[in-house]
Amino acid sequence: MNQEEIKKEEEIIEEIKEAEKEEEKIEEMKEEIEEVKKVEEEVKEEAGVGYKKADVVKRFVAYLIDAILASVVSLIPVVGGLVAGTYMLLRDGLDFTQNRSIGKMAVNLKPIVVETGANCDLQTSAKRNWPFAIGYLLVAIPVIGWIVSILIWIPLLIYVVIEAVLVFTDDKGLRLGDKMAGTQVIEL
Repeated sequence: MNQEEIKKEEEIIEEIKEAEKEEEKIEEMKEEIEEVKKVEEEVKEEAGVGYKKADVVKRFVAYLIDAILASVVSLIPVVGGLVAGTYMLLRDGLDFTQNRSIGKMAVNLKPIVVETGANCDLQTSAKRNWPFAIGYLLVAIPVIGWIVSILIWIPLLIYVVIEAVLVFTDDKGLRLGDKMAGTQVIEL
């Protein structure tokens, strides 16, 4: 082997060593990225873990108060159903009730956005409560609304039962509405 071939071989070996160093750096970066992802996941989990499950009896009483109020208001022809349905839809995002329903105010509960700990706004309230508002809103529509509300009464009842079971059985007391809106009811 002559000098030139030896030099080329040394250059190739040097390039291989450089490539191996680059590969090591890439592996280290991948490991760092994985660590960052793990930390992000832990932060997300801690955001949800930081809140205690609200007392289920208090939640039931709060819902009962809201449902009775809405039912009484819905007895007013046409306008009553609209007001009751709107209340049931937006009840946890109203500023004048401190971003919680009248029932939740009575038993000292509050729904919050789990990720940030913020109060529910009107949009979040609508996401978590729309199934409960449907029946009241339909009652406001004479004849056709009444017929439709009778037809969907059983599915809505089944939904309410599922929601109640989830409040009791879920570790954090999250019902489907809470999961859809990213909320949790907490005690104050």
